[in-house]
Amino acid sequence: METEAVWAGLAAVPLVAGLVQVAKPIGLPAAWAPVLALILGIAGSVGFSYTAGEATIQVAVVQGLSVGLAASGLYAWIGTGNDAVKRVRADSGAGG
Repeated sequence: METEAVWAGLAAVPLVAGLVQVAKPIGLPAAWAPVLALILGIAGSVGFSYTAGEATIQVAVVQGLSVGLAASGLYAWIGTGNDAVKRVRADSGAGG
């Protein structure tokens, strides 16, 4: 059984993280970003598993949870990296 987190040839974690990034300017509060990542991860995994017939619902939910949690971590890491770059620019006087 295929256990990779790939949906229709797309890597699932960056896809979910990107969708969460898109939702923020639309009005998603930052505190809800991890929740949206979990929902998108589970929905995407269950939906793809259903259409591809590759996994049971239990396996798809667990895979979706891991995708959502990984996307939340990636999203948080991107935010931390952006903050660090802003601090370095401010310290060097380069502006932002």
